[in-house]
Amino acid sequence: MYGFAKSKAILLAPKYYRACIAADVVIRRIPLEPSIGVVATLLKISPSSVSRALRLTPEERAAVRRRERALVPRAAAPVTPESPQQRLDGIVAEIGVEGTLDLLAKHNGGCPTSWQFPLPLSDAA
Repeated sequence: MYGFAKSKAILLAPKYYRACIAADVVIRRIPLEPSIGVVATLLKISPSSVSRALRLTPEERAAVRRRERALVPRAAAPVTPESPQQRLDGIVAEIGVEGTLDLLAKHNGGCPTSWQFPLPLSDAA
């Protein structure tokens, strides 16, 4: 295949000269092994689309042509993180209110007086 310098010279050549080269390519006198960029430019698509299509199997490319699948699969919806309230609700549901308060007391190094109840929670109505 032609190097970059020769390709540039060909592009600057007169139209009749380029037409003769094109005819030689069509009749396969000049083997043409175009790059991804050349093919993308010729078909007016991005090189990344060509690269993505090259990663597909022939069966997958056929499915893309039949519009049975997308060339680039959709990204999964981002997972929204749970809010602190949702996490606390899950903890309370799992270990109960007393267990949650016990964990908070251990975490803070003891039970503050505001957490002390006159009756145990299990007896409160």
